Formats: sequence, structure tokens, C-alpha cells
Amino acid sequence: MLCASIGGPEAIREVIGAIPKRYPALFVLVQHMGEEFIDLLAQQLARATALTVRVPSHGERVAAGDLLIAPPNRELRVQRDGTVLIQPQNPPAPHQPSIDRILESLAATFGADVLAIVFSGMSDDGAAGCRHVAEAGGQVWVQDPASCVVSEMVENALATGVVRFQGSPTSLAEHLASLRDGAEARA
Repeated sequence: MLCASIGGPEAIREVIGAIPKRYPALFVLVQHMGEEFIDLLAQQLARATALTVRVPSHGERVAAGDLLIAPPNRELRVQRDGTVLIQPQNPPAPHQPSIDRILESLAATFGADVLAIVFSGMSDDGAAGCRHVAEAGGQVWVQDPASCVVSEMVENALATGVVRFQGSPTSLAEHLASLRDGAEARA
């Protein structure tokens, strides 16, 4: 799972640009932004990657090679069989979409197969979710704070003590590529 807020899209473009279409993982992007900007983000990311980029709809089936963008103001869940469930948020989360809630859901469903990468952003959203991922046996990586536009989200993730790797967008992409032939992770 790719987690970001302010300054995240540029770093995410660099990372996903290095991922081949047949990479053995489903990617979920949770980017803090208003609903009116989601389609534009999807278009920009689609130009940067071989992955299939889209905002999923309820009941849609997804698979490795897809990059889903979580819609704001709704809960996104992915079931083990690849079915996407989208429901109203209840209660509404302070940050939209909620990184913590989606990380918690993915960790509960996919356990040790989850890889969360926290990018540039402002807030503590994601810190609690990173703990859930680690408790389920998954991995947490972060963008190097020095390469972030705003490093607050990354610093909060680092403060949890569960981060296994940190690096620039380039080194995150290289490290992700090294997983391709080893353990499969869902991001």
C-alpha cells in the first residue's frame, strides 16, 4: 500500500514508474486529497507506469498489476479473492481517505503479505495503521524524511519503531524491485 499526503504524488510517480506490469502485487494508493482531484491523479499516474491505474468501484475484481486509488469519504476494502468493497465511512475520518483504516483492513485480510510505504505528507494518519501491518507480520517502509516535501507523516511512522526500510524514491523503487524475485508482497 502506498500512503501519501502533501508532496506524495511526485515520489509515488517515481516509484511506480519503475514497476513492470507483471509485478506480482496489487497496489493500493491512499492519497489525502479532495474527490475533485482523484481522476486527474489517476490520469497522471497512468502516464507514469505500466500498472493499470484506476479508482475502483464496489464489487469490482482486482489483481496483481493493478494500482487502485482509494476514493475519499469512503472505506475501501479488498477481499482475499480480489473483490473490492467500498462503503460509506462511519464515522467519518479526520483525513480523507483514511490511511489508518485502510492499512488496518489490509493487514487483517492479507497479514504478512502487506507492504506499506509511507511517503511525504502532513499528519499522523498512517502511524496506527503501520503498527497493524507490523503486528500482522507485514512490512513498513518510508520515504527518507530528507527527500520529503513535508516529512511529518514519515516521522510519525518512524516513531512507531516498526519501519524496516527507508530511502529516497529511487532507493524505494530499487528495494521494491528486489522483492520481485523473492517474497511476494502486496503494497
